[in-house]
Amino acid sequence: MIIPCYYEDPHSLHVGTMPNRAYYIPASRRSDALVEHRETSDRFQLLNGSWKFRYYASIYDLQDAFYAVGYDASAFDTIPVPSVWQNHGYDHHQYTNIRYPFPADPPYVPKENPCGAYLCDFTYQKDATAPRAFLNFEGVASCFYVWLNGQFVGYSQVAHSTSEFDVTKFLQDGTNHLAVLVLKWCDGSYMEDQDMFRMNGIFRDVYLLHRPEQCIEDYFITTDIHGSTAGVAVRLRYYDSAVATRITLYDAAGTMVGSVTPVEAPDDAAFPYHAEITIIDPTLWNAEQPYLYKAEIEKDEKYGLVEAAKLLVSNKYYLMICVTYILQQIYGAMISMDTYYTAHILGDKNLFGVFAWAINIPLIIALLFTPTLVAKMHGMYKLNVGSYALATVARALVAVAGYTGSGDVKMMLLFSAIAALGQGPWQGDMNAVIASCSEYTWLTKHKRVDGTMYSCTSLGVKLGGGLGTAITGWLLAFSHYDKALAVQPESCINMLKLMYLVIPFVLDAIITFILSRMKVEEANDKIRAEMKN
Repeated sequence: MIIPCYYEDPHSLHVGTMPNRAYYIPASRRSDALVEHRETSDRFQLLNGSWKFRYYASIYDLQDAFYAVGYDASAFDTIPVPSVWQNHGYDHHQYTNIRYPFPADPPYVPKENPCGAYLCDFTYQKDATAPRAFLNFEGVASCFYVWLNGQFVGYSQVAHSTSEFDVTKFLQDGTNHLAVLVLKWCDGSYMEDQDMFRMNGIFRDVYLLHRPEQCIEDYFITTDIHGSTAGVAVRLRYYDSAVATRITLYDAAGTMVGSVTPVEAPDDAAFPYHAEITIIDPTLWNAEQPYLYKAEIEKDEKYGLVEAAKLLVSNKYYLMICVTYILQQIYGAMISMDTYYTAHILGDKNLFGVFAWAINIPLIIALLFTPTLVAKMHGMYKLNVGSYALATVARALVAVAGYTGSGDVKMMLLFSAIAALGQGPWQGDMNAVIASCSEYTWLTKHKRVDGTMYSCTSLGVKLGGGLGTAITGWLLAFSHYDKALAVQPESCINMLKLMYLVIPFVLDAIITFILSRMKVEEANDKIRAEMKN
């Protein structure tokens, strides 16, 4: 016999397996599909399929080291995994009720103990962000031995429970050779005897889980009801050392109830980190209203300045937003030249207030209707590009009206209002677009940068504002503007027209072009679709 006799040793239920833990499928990014579609996780590698298989009527008939790399398996058949071999022409179906299916002599089983040898080759590529790998068997009857690349990994029994092995040190980049030997009977068969058909094989999924070097190993959640409140207690255990973790609770509608970070609990050896979230007036589950809350446990990412900068720079859509922010601030500085334009070109400084109203009122109206327009147009992209194109055309017409004689004030006011109306949606949904950019980083880099992204965007506003102020001051000085003069020189008049009429149009045209390339919503949808497939 080529294997140690663990299958008749009550002290050897498991060899080389990981401790029992709560069921979960990890993922590098949030996914609401992990329960029903766990294959969407990038940390989940399913090994199901057509495996090589050979049946032996007795374990003693197996004399070759079939698990060795390079073993000639030409005599093997194929069998689907998961399945039971009795359904594929091997052995026979057996049903018993109150009697054992073999002569009782615990912990021993008959020497004519049938077995099945399984072989599977699969490809593995080590992920630097998740270098550890765990091999999971969700159901094997009645017991099994595992080899990977010719090396013995371990043994397990308890047919209807998951067995997990840390196979990090056994794996290699490229092709890997997995061998499994399943026995029909073991000492556990005495405990698992019940009113059922006796069927054997790898009858549930087999898969690899890719994990970071340090991460959550196990969790335990309990709920205590106290009057009108409920305390949700979460206990955690990590593999070797703790990592920054955030636990967030959502109600059935997806609204966040609470978010906490665990703290050390040195008196609890099994789960040395604890956290608790309190729910006010909880909705309790019952048969008539099966209401469920959802707990999300994730790594609480913290980045250094260099890493955060790399993540931001790698997001082309975020860079587009930063550029538009800067251009908009320069645009605002140019529009602020209306105080000089109305006084020195239109000859009535009181028109400054009229122009301000012509811009601000339409802008406020546009902001109010932006959410409705986004919903009607099924997204922000078409609305932003279309409305800013309108603003660009309107600013061109403002320039035309401004260069007509001494300036057609009524037409300038009309087109200024239309331009403001066109700019409103982008200013109204800009934060939502930033959120989409943050999601893009999450989907592509598996990193959270929400706070950093919003903070750096504010920095862009300040940078653009500073540039705008500097540029306008420099241009006025270059044109020989002199505030002591009631009538400015022609060079200053021409510069004021350029600053107030032409440059804003050019800036709007550039922003419109940038917005036409900012298809971040479409990019996110495409990535999600690829994840589902």
